[in-house]
Amino acid sequence: MLTGADKFGNSQMDSSGWADTLDLLDTAILRLDEHHRVSVMNSAAEQALSLGRERLAGRHLADLLPLPEVLLDALQ
Repeated sequence: MLTGADKFGNSQMDSSGWADTLDLLDTAILRLDEHHRVSVMNSAAEQALSLGRERLAGRHLADLLPLPEVLLDALQ
């Protein structure tokens, strides 16, 4: 069984071909690294957040969305 990391490889998702597949989805997808920073996103996420991938790459999740403190604590 493949884990998410096995399927997507490193943060350079384009090299695995998954970026094109994720861009076909209407659902916003964000992949976060171990520090809760955006490492991968699809075009639906760009539209939902009204920001391009270049501006979101490496940004912390809490900087993008108003998250309740209890959720941020659960991510730790």
